Amino acid sequence: MKRVRLWWSGLSAALLLMGFALITTGCGSSSAQIRFVHAADGAGNVDILIDTKTVSTNLPYSNSTAYIKVSSGTRTIEVRPTGTTSDLVKLTSTLAGGSSSTAIAVNAPSTTLSIFTDDNSNPPSGDAKLRIINAAQNAGPLDPYLITPGSGISGVSPSAPSIAFNSSTQKYLTPAAGSYEVVLTQSGTQNIIIDTGPGSPLSLGAGQVRTLVGIDNLGNTPYVFLSDLH
Repeated sequence: MKRVRLWWSGLSAALLLMGFALITTGCGSSSAQIRFVHAADGAGNVDILIDTKTVSTNLPYSNSTAYIKVSSGTRTIEVRPTGTTSDLVKLTSTLAGGSSSTAIAVNAPSTTLSIFTDDNSNPPSGDAKLRIINAAQNAGPLDPYLITPGSGISGVSPSAPSIAFNSSTQKYLTPAAGSYEVVLTQSGTQNIIIDTGPGSPLSLGAGQVRTLVGIDNLGNTPYVFLSDLH
């Protein structure tokens, strides 16, 4: 009887591990990774679930998660106010094997979740890569400027085409490694909407990939700066 109990205990543990593996890596499939940014102002803190499993809890506005490893394929994603079972957003998304994605909760005007495919390939030698996402609902389309800190944008052309709300720069910028100030203006003007400021420049190291998400300013820093690679 003792041997039977030991065998059953070992089998139960093995089945538990197999079930966990199905959530994290999938059965016979490769994995993907996804992270979340809370840019839905007024929604309060949120919980995030993937395939009914909570992967982040009590995430405040203007904050983000690290990359979360999941099975590739079709995943069900839910965003709900912390401590409730009522979804603000529930959707299915197909995540390709080996892919990296950034999911951003925004208000448009109800809460939606937009998923961006990340390009974490290495930039050219000596350069960095920077993508800018406009998640500031009240700002409208934005023109991005990547400048030397404190140099200003007078007489300077935008660094990339205008970015509509809930979209990103068409291509990653590839500046030389260094310190930069990012300025986002109302499209077609030099009326500054978001400015990372000259006093605390953003450091972009050689080989690094970064994403800057512009958000509505509710007394918080009006952007989220994400480390994608290195």
